[in-house]
Amino acid sequence: LVFPRILMPNINAILQRMTYLLFIGLGLVVKLADANHWTTGDNSTVKGCRTTCSPIDYDCWQHTADYFDEALIAQLRHYTTALVAHDQWYYRHVSDSGMNKSEIAKRVSDGLLAGLQPEGDILDETTVRRVAAVIGKAVDEYSDHVLGWPPQYSCPLPCDYRNTMYIYLFSISACVNLAALIFFLPHIRQVHKMTKETSKSLRDDIGTTATRSS
Repeated sequence: LVFPRILMPNINAILQRMTYLLFIGLGLVVKLADANHWTTGDNSTVKGCRTTCSPIDYDCWQHTADYFDEALIAQLRHYTTALVAHDQWYYRHVSDSGMNKSEIAKRVSDGLLAGLQPEGDILDETTVRRVAAVIGKAVDEYSDHVLGWPPQYSCPLPCDYRNTMYIYLFSISACVNLAALIFFLPHIRQVHKMTKETSKSLRDDIGTTATRSS
């Protein structure tokens, strides 16, 4: 008769602990998601860039241009850093002098020209080659010897990074809840059955006692 009273609090305590741990995990995931800044490539958090500016809304166009200023310099920094890392590989595995200036400029030109649209692109080949020459010169001047600690770059995160994370989190939560339900359901049914039998036994005892008293 005492067993249901002992088992039920234990089940409630376990369920409370599982819920508490689930909320802690959810909070940690949200914190990790919020820690990503738009410069790392998490495009779901960008601010200042709009494609629906009114023709007379100067502030909107200005903020959009400011956004691309920051985005361009950030991506140029990552791109140049990746080229430096490429040149450092040459220093360590191919030649003590690394890649020469013309090779770097050609590498940049080929990479940028491959991204031009066949027709109607706002950029032309001449502009791209000028930019490639400037970037190649910057890489050649910075990476003129074996660097003990080359500059670091980061790869962008996918645009649906947040959505994918929450989908995974929801799936894990659903699986945990389903597993908990499957695991605890037989115990809950057993406790319910024993409680019902206990209540019936108590009612029978009370009825028998009342009959004897009368």
